[in-house]
Amino acid sequence: MDLIDVETILDAMDRLGRWVRAAGWRGYDPFDALAGRALRLASLGLAPGRIAAIQLLKRLPWNVRPWLGVPPHESPFALALSVRGCLDAWRATGEAAWRASAIALVDRLHRAQTPGYAGACWGYPFAYQNRIFHTPPRTPTAVITSFAGAAMLDAHAALGRPEDWRAAEGACEFIMTDLRRTRDGPGRFCFSYTPLRADCVHNASALAGALLVRVGRAGRRATLIDAGRRALAYTVAHQRPDGWWPYGEGLRRLAWVDNHHTAYVLESLWHAASEEGDAAVRPAIEKGLRFYLSRFFGADGTPYFGPAGRGPVDIQCAAAAIDVLALLGVQTPECLDQARRVAAWTVRHMQDRDGHFWYRRGRLFVNRTPFVHWGQATMLAALARLARVLRHPREATESWDMTRTTASPGITAGITA
Repeated sequence: MDLIDVETILDAMDRLGRWVRAAGWRGYDPFDALAGRALRLASLGLAPGRIAAIQLLKRLPWNVRPWLGVPPHESPFALALSVRGCLDAWRATGEAAWRASAIALVDRLHRAQTPGYAGACWGYPFAYQNRIFHTPPRTPTAVITSFAGAAMLDAHAALGRPEDWRAAEGACEFIMTDLRRTRDGPGRFCFSYTPLRADCVHNASALAGALLVRVGRAGRRATLIDAGRRALAYTVAHQRPDGWWPYGEGLRRLAWVDNHHTAYVLESLWHAASEEGDAAVRPAIEKGLRFYLSRFFGADGTPYFGPAGRGPVDIQCAAAAIDVLALLGVQTPECLDQARRVAAWTVRHMQDRDGHFWYRRGRLFVNRTPFVHWGQATMLAALARLARVLRHPREATESWDMTRTTASPGITAGITA
């Protein structure tokens, strides 16, 4: 398949932008079943019932949420991704409307914080249950707080507002104070997914570690940098010999691997790398990238959910792939070409005429539900980053934040196992 060009990316991005603006940047989420009273009652308040309700609604090929009383919501996760997407779209196009959207969204992200914890933190607005834990509405998580903190960091660098910097620092305070730590060796530990219990989920801990390093560098706070490097050292130490990371450690039920969580780990390592160079991490990124490129994509750019084509094509996997490969593609042409190939496939096969992106494409059916975080915000961030890299390749070696985080010979520095 031909590589997507900048004009096609900008057209897809503009159509998506019109759709999310018309929706007020609100919508549904694949995991929001418990936001509806009917499904909460049907679950009987038990973990198996909650899981069944969430999985049933998630897997249905039709969006029946309006009939089950599940309301559209404002997702802090979607707001965070959309802030970065709008900032990168502004950088790529120079259009003031994208800047105005970024300001409005970052203000909404400030207001969406979860109270009662140290610093600043964010969580889903609905209750959630998986095989490991149950979280009440607005329970802060390492993943959403890390994305929100990164959005605040980017917004501060782009807009110069002190309140955004304070929120980025606040996200680090939450990570350092309220998340639990599991230590498995000298100089490394894993941050927990939520403050509620200790667990070891690689993408959650790596994202938290990357944010600590980025904010620590920008604010010259050695304590944050050191903690972030120790968290990333945990993930580096647990990389499997052929380059992959399981979703988590400690339980057999966490020993699976997928596209978008692998992308989050790779991006976290890239963002956290300093410029001095470090032999311990460079091989981890390179080995992980080899596994990722060889196992998660078809020859035409189809983004697989699992290795070797397992599972349906999921829009989150497509977006995360475009996002991380565009970032790494600044210095690695192979990655940039693959980002353009995946974007071409996704725009052609998963963007609706009205601009939104479908949730999943399987062998037998297509789920066209327009999830606001899982699809729209992630694709906006991915397409905008790719457009920015292609339009301004020299500028693209610099993040919005005040530090220079390039994929130069030192991209993997400063983290020791």
